[in-house]
Amino acid sequence: RLRLAERLRGAMAKSHLSIRKVASLMGTSKSQVERIISDPEANIGLDTLIKFASVVGRRVEISLR
Repeated sequence: RLRLAERLRGAMAKSHLSIRKVASLMGTSKSQVERIISDPEANIGLDTLIKFASVVGRRVEISLR
């Protein structure tokens, strides 16, 4: 989970989008985006993760091992 939060922060930084802009594009609150990128214990829904990834120009791939 920590690695996911780090990767989401990195993707947001590379896309040059602020927390406020990501929140606006996702249709959610700034505090929700802050929780997603800073709380490794946050329980992020798959729909939210996909929406976040889309906003920052990424895609989600799921692999079961």
